[in-house]
Amino acid sequence: MFLCGSIKAQRTYSVEPHAKIFADVFDNCYVVADDRVEKLDSTLTLTARFRPVFGHITSVDPGDPFKVLLFQKDFYRITLLDKNLSPLGDSQYLPDMGATFPLFACTIQDGGYWVFDGLQEKLLFYRNTTSPSFTSNDLSPILGQATPTMLKSADNALYLGIAGKGIAVFDKFGSFRKLIGEAEAAGDFQPIGQNIFFMNTQGDLCALSTLVLAEPLVTFPGLGSVESFSIGKNFLFFVKGTQLVAVKLPQDFPQRK
Repeated sequence: MFLCGSIKAQRTYSVEPHAKIFADVFDNCYVVADDRVEKLDSTLTLTARFRPVFGHITSVDPGDPFKVLLFQKDFYRITLLDKNLSPLGDSQYLPDMGATFPLFACTIQDGGYWVFDGLQEKLLFYRNTTSPSFTSNDLSPILGQATPTMLKSADNALYLGIAGKGIAVFDKFGSFRKLIGEAEAAGDFQPIGQNIFFMNTQGDLCALSTLVLAEPLVTFPGLGSVESFSIGKNFLFFVKGTQLVAVKLPQDFPQRK
């Protein structure tokens, strides 16, 4: 298995406190700090920057590096950006598109994007339309009184973190498949292939199988207090304090597609 021993930082880059990061399949790293997103290449050299009109950025999803999804929860808006972080048209006001109270958004491999609506408690799928192409069933029986934490996609599957419960898995049509009952993973995670990666409370990067019921495997031990992490194709990126760190992945690490 892909267990890594001692870790030596390959590269570092200064970021603002509490910055969030998101990597793409080309090992570009997108750094989000308040109302600005910066794109760095695999050498952590700044290549592009974007500041939207409406202020604070919640997240970016570079699942498609040529159509990066920028989400602003406080303003109910999505903006699509090209590889240079230039807008591909106007930002989209989600309540006008049927998403009453959007909490999370992510792209999917086949194209289009998903939004989790906190008021309807549903997943809504959009593909170049001004209304949902289709939606999930009501998710309140799955959520109960628990709070959703984040929404991710990989290989045309969807993963919804649920605080205190784990990660709910859906197919590309938004149909519920199963709940992976690893509550520790629900806060911040990244699905890749047949694994879900997350940081445990000991500061280790762990892998959780999506196929079999098994204890999480520690893949990168001893990273410490990491505020944000993201896995590219050949590099692991993580933020500690005001430093973005890039570490080379071992050759047998699962590859992003």
